[in-house]
Amino acid sequence: GQPKDEKKALQLAEEALEEGLEDMAYGDEHPDNVRADALYHLAGLYNAGLSFAKDEEQAIELVKQAAELGNVEALCELSMVAEGVEETEELLRRAVNIDPKSGVANSSLGRHLLNIAQTDPALNMERRKELISESVKRLEVAANQDDAEACSQLGELLWQGKSVRRDMGMAATCFSKAVKKGQPHAIYRLGLMMMEGEGVNTGPDPLRGIELIKMAANLEYLPAVTALGEFLLTGLKITEAQAASAGKPSAAGQYIVPPNPQQAIGLLTTAAQGGEAQAIFQLGVIMLNQPTEGEDACADCEAGKM
Repeated sequence: GQPKDEKKALQLAEEALEEGLEDMAYGDEHPDNVRADALYHLAGLYNAGLSFAKDEEQAIELVKQAAELGNVEALCELSMVAEGVEETEELLRRAVNIDPKSGVANSSLGRHLLNIAQTDPALNMERRKELISESVKRLEVAANQDDAEACSQLGELLWQGKSVRRDMGMAATCFSKAVKKGQPHAIYRLGLMMMEGEGVNTGPDPLRGIELIKMAANLEYLPAVTALGEFLLTGLKITEAQAASAGKPSAAGQYIVPPNPQQAIGLLTTAAQGGEAQAIFQLGVIMLNQPTEGEDACADCEAGKM
């Protein structure tokens, strides 16, 4: 790979813009594609503050221009700042119509439709089913293009078994594909599945499961941070079933995660500050179980009597 050269990238993008304008003058068959791609690339440079001062307004304006010219990535990005679900859907459907096999477009549309189906209380059952059905189809198209978000979302649907028939094997496959792209939720969920041996041919693998959960926690995925904090509160041991499944019955009772209450509280506090409900609950339980000063004194008295 070539080393990064933002100035060269900027120069190439600007040249592409000029080329696009010249192509339009000479009647090139697809001049808008050149111009749209260059505009979208320039928007990324402005948004990241590369080669020149960061300018989010300029970045958005360039994204809008690229979207108008049919750049699929620009349309998807613009959908994230659209006003209302209808405008979002309109932009995403336009992106899919331009490139029916686009991973990012189908993934974005699939997840948007699923969100509507799961959160809009005004929908009747028939419309909800229609949205879920189309959502799954879109996610499958995107997952076949190895889109990480689509793989993770499809895996979650298959794991839950609420919107589609539950299939733990297919869920694990989808999560595994997303894990290779570093998708935090997939890493966390596959970790939980491997701990219990769900959907995997190798049986329970608690060590690999914890490794994945720690990986997701390091990516600051709050459910994983919470889970790791809960494990550290009292420690986590290999169960007899896990040990037997792994062919190592003598490993039963050994710690996978040794107890570390101080570290546990630190992790749970971090997750709670991020709004993670389970972490807030666990901290509440810990606080309720803390002895008061009076109770400490009584305990000391009782110890003294003994």
